[in-house]
Amino acid sequence: MSTQTDLLVEVADVVTRMQIDQSLVGLAEVVQSAILAAQLQVATVLDTILSKQQVTATFYVDRDAFSGVHPGGMYRLELPTGLVRTDVPLVLTVGELFNLSDQAPPADTTTYRVDLVRGIVYLQAAARLNPFTVGAGNIASAQLDYYGDQLVQVVYQSGFKGIVQDETQSPPVEITPAETIPDWLYEAILCFVPIIFDSSQVTNRNAEAATQAKRAADLGLAKLALYVRNKGMAFRPNDWFATPL
Repeated sequence: MSTQTDLLVEVADVVTRMQIDQSLVGLAEVVQSAILAAQLQVATVLDTILSKQQVTATFYVDRDAFSGVHPGGMYRLELPTGLVRTDVPLVLTVGELFNLSDQAPPADTTTYRVDLVRGIVYLQAAARLNPFTVGAGNIASAQLDYYGDQLVQVVYQSGFKGIVQDETQSPPVEITPAETIPDWLYEAILCFVPIIFDSSQVTNRNAEAATQAKRAADLGLAKLALYVRNKGMAFRPNDWFATPL
């Protein structure tokens, strides 16, 4: 019987990287457990879910939030997950408060952009003009604030499908490999695996192994540093839900 797993890294790659004796009993199960723990650590650092998800998130864009300051003339929406997929289009709709319909037409794609890795949507935010100090002609030609004081719904997919394996066999046999993930993400997961092993082998670890494991984990953090979300001045969802795929 085939089973979809969350494993994104091959057991063989961990065994090779760590030079583990392949004759050890139960090796595959132990390594898989360590990989899942390493993936959880990476997901925590990135503040995301690594497995493939269908996500729906609803935001209220308060134009007066953050004292009305919008860096770069953009509102920032922090999606519940990063690693947004491109094989399924992200759909963004906008509507008035309490009047956001599933049938609302998608927003103009020229009025927003998406940081796919970090899961940040940047919405165009026009500066508000004072009609008492600015000529009527300028107001008529001013860029409209399409998103301010509106509800915005974002529907998208994120993450990656893991390895499919036959768990009726022992050890489980891989049937379908995981989807290809970015090299930096794969390497970061591999870097966190040794520290998982180090924390579970209290009786036979040594100072040198512990130092190497910590060095690898530090390297993993360095690989993730460029992709960590910037938290400041971003709207978070009023409501959201995700369905594993």
